[in-house]
Amino acid sequence: RISSATSRTHIEPFFTSAALYDARFGKKISEEIHFDLNGEERELFDLFLSTFELEQFAMDHPGKSSSRHRPVNPGFDVWPVEARRALFTVSYPHPDIYLVVRIDKVLQGPLNACVEPYIRGEGRKNILKLSDQMKTVFPRLGNYKQPFAWSAKPVFLQNGDLDTEGHFPLIFKQEKERISEEEIIKLLKDFRNIPRLRIQVIPGSLSITLSTLTSEESGVFTTGLVPLIPMMPTYNQAPFIREVQEFPTHSDMLLSPTKLQPFQEFFHILYVYPQSLKLEAAKLGSKFKNLCVKIQFFDSDEKHAQPLTNIFGKPPGSVFVDKALTSVIHHHTNPDFAEEVKIYLPIHLHSKHHLLFTYSHISCNIQKLPKKSPPDILIGYSWLPILQPHNDTLLMKDTFSLAISTTLPPNYLSHGLGLRGGDIKWIDNR
Repeated sequence: RISSATSRTHIEPFFTSAALYDARFGKKISEEIHFDLNGEERELFDLFLSTFELEQFAMDHPGKSSSRHRPVNPGFDVWPVEARRALFTVSYPHPDIYLVVRIDKVLQGPLNACVEPYIRGEGRKNILKLSDQMKTVFPRLGNYKQPFAWSAKPVFLQNGDLDTEGHFPLIFKQEKERISEEEIIKLLKDFRNIPRLRIQVIPGSLSITLSTLTSEESGVFTTGLVPLIPMMPTYNQAPFIREVQEFPTHSDMLLSPTKLQPFQEFFHILYVYPQSLKLEAAKLGSKFKNLCVKIQFFDSDEKHAQPLTNIFGKPPGSVFVDKALTSVIHHHTNPDFAEEVKIYLPIHLHSKHHLLFTYSHISCNIQKLPKKSPPDILIGYSWLPILQPHNDTLLMKDTFSLAISTTLPPNYLSHGLGLRGGDIKWIDNR
């Protein structure tokens, strides 16, 4: 909220996610959970949702009223996305486990300019001016986000008990050099001395209630979005709960072998983490500075193939969508990314199942854009098959470095793992 002399005013929505990190062992130990914490100011989303998203909603929910772009009587197609309660599992609790919250906003421009109104406060006249600016930005750039802020707090006390004090002491401006998972872990390792780093603080408050699960809850969805009994029969009966997948480390297994549990659910999910994009070799850095990666999952590389709706969605939106977008770091030619893309894999995989990465530059100067012209400028593509090309087993390598093609010809998978080779034109002319 932006503070004025007499009140606090919402002028834009924020998009919030949380995950657990183990600073002692330098690992992220849970998947992300996304929350809609924008209260009842649904008019913010009227502005945020672009024409494309409204059309997508109509396709996803045929015949349903779009009351504030959400169905009047929603079912399982939106219930899990609405959840504002999460069930985390920590096999080996200790004081160096942190709950990290990331906050994104709609892409607008230089982060310093976006943060400044929240730091200095504004008069009523300027708040109205900022609100009008947002109304101009949302219809054109509403599909794209930019990192805005982050916060963290220890989850456990020194004795290993849960710290039920849910207040986060400070909200930090998200610096573009400290957005990767490695940089976040570095900050957490020295979190108690973080004031020495002189990271800019954004005035505000963030509170999350923390408690230990002591009894059976109703309205729980597993991490694979399977509803558990007892499930509430009506939408407004009580808040829904999302189970959050734990990522146990090897150290956990060594320290707490007695706490290991057998799998109780079929789990066939792929997590994708775009890490960085570098365009220096292609000499495109001066031309493309607001970079975005679109991730899609396909089962064909034919010319008119359509992406599968197997990607877990985020609020506000559907449970499953056909694409995920990375946040845009304004005027950064070699950005790091922090997104986690969660994909439900089909039971039967074949050689045509693959990930397609589409790279674009997003123009923030909407005044110079022709009317109805999209803000994205295509840079190129990369692809990555899910299975090994020779033995049809899952790719086990953790990290892939993919070349970028300027075009996407039919049967592009025949050119290999998105690596060099064949007659495809690469952006660096190699």
